[in-house]
Formats: sequence, C-alpha cells, structure tokens
Amino acid sequence: MEENENNKIGAIVKTTRLQLGALMERSVSQEEFGDLLMDGLVNVPLSRTSVSAWENGKYEPDSDLLWTLVVRHYGTKDWRLYFGLNCLRAKIPDVFDIGIVNIKFPIVE
Repeated sequence: MEENENNKIGAIVKTTRLQLGALMERSVSQEEFGDLLMDGLVNVPLSRTSVSAWENGKYEPDSDLLWTLVVRHYGTKDWRLYFGLNCLRAKIPDVFDIGIVNIKFPIVE
C-alpha cells in the first residue's frame, strides 16, 4: 500500500483492519474493526464513523485511547497493543525517537 505522508495513521488503521480480516479469513468492516478495537474497554466511546474518519485522514485516534490500548494489552501479543504503539509512533515520533518513551515489546510465553 502506498502511504500518503500526511495520513500515516490512516494507513496504519487500514492496514491493521485488512490484516485482521486476513487472519479471520473474511473482510472486517470499519464498524466491526472499531468494535473489536474497543473490546474489553469500559466507558471509552468510539462512534461508528471514527474508523472511517481515521482511514481517510479526517481525524486521528485520540492519544488517550491509544495509550489506553497500550496499557490494557501490554504483556500480551494482542494486535491492539501493536496498533496503539504504531499509531503513537506515527502521531508523536519525537517522543519515541529521542527515547522519552522506550517501550520494548513484551515476550509472552
């Protein structure tokens, strides 16, 4: 997929959704992706159109949501952990590049 420099997060969202669909051996709609993303999170709102807006570069996922995903799924191999980290790296690369945040992917046995 060709990545638009101004929509790195949109590319991450779409790629993750398509990869998830490939793993599930069926297509995953934007609405279903949003539902799966929020699974296990309580009182964290996500509208039906959010994923579409993210993919199209109209909006980006809120940093608080992304950090919540990282914290909630840290220590697992859950795709939501990697999604959160990849979006955060695209959103605030300086924080990761200069080492303010140095998260190593956990080893889960």
